[in-house]
Amino acid sequence: ILFLYFYFSKCSIFFLYLYISKCPIFFLYFYISKCPILFLYFYISKCPILFLYFYISKCSIFFLYLYISKCPILFLYFYISKCSIFFLYLYIF
Repeated sequence: ILFLYFYFSKCSIFFLYLYISKCPIFFLYFYISKCPILFLYFYISKCPILFLYFYISKCSIFFLYLYISKCPILFLYFYISKCSIFFLYLYIF
């Protein structure tokens, strides 16, 4: 299925090679940044960290998910690096 999706999505064959040759991290990053329909696939396939990182970097609704799902460090890091000190204040209090 993934192979067929790759073939019909007109992505470079180099990325298929990376996937086969045990370089899944780079392959995963490429598809997350270029092929949004695979977000759900990656989330289901036990790659939640990279999936969450993408959503954090895009300021999505997953902030609340991260906060609720006991990922306070990642949540805190995002707000310190991307948002104002006000959000850090809200997080602490």
